[in-house]
Amino acid sequence: MPAGVAGQEGHRRQLGGRHSRRWNGSRDVEEARTSGLHAYQLKRWFGWCEGHGLDPLLGVQRAHVELYIRGLGESGLLDSSVTTMMHGVRGSSGSHTSTV
Repeated sequence: MPAGVAGQEGHRRQLGGRHSRRWNGSRDVEEARTSGLHAYQLKRWFGWCEGHGLDPLLGVQRAHVELYIRGLGESGLLDSSVTTMMHGVRGSSGSHTSTV
């Protein structure tokens, strides 16, 4: 563990009680938000794939991903939002495809 991280963990333990619970609670909320965002991103990706007759885990090629990205941009999303929308998609692809 890097020294800075170890120091932070030690500091949290020293605070104890209410402060460490607050930190853990905020981390849990952030993880829940991230999970919800990834679920939304995957739902949208899977819907797009279904609408194009593709298996989102096995039948996708790089050109399909590029079309999806283009569609996100044309829907009015900012480039940064398009990038964010792709986080869940990239995370779900794992070893299924090397094109995402």
